Amino acid sequence: MNIEKVKSVVPGRYAIRCPEVLEIHEASKAFWFEEISLAYKYGFMRGQNAEKNRARKARSMKKISKTAKTTVLKLRGE
Repeated sequence: MNIEKVKSVVPGRYAIRCPEVLEIHEASKAFWFEEISLAYKYGFMRGQNAEKNRARKARSMKKISKTAKTTVLKLRGE
């Protein structure tokens, strides 16, 4: 594992927030390995959700693009 590469990641709006860290800490009953495991799983879950949202948005934009193209062709009389 490249720790420097991990440290250089800029998560942006996907960064873990203090309330989330506290909730993970409480759920793990202060057992450090469980905390790390839960934090990893939480980050993984958020990454999956982000990818699903990205794919959904791409599909939506494709539909909008098709609709816009059809509308333009109709307006042109083609």
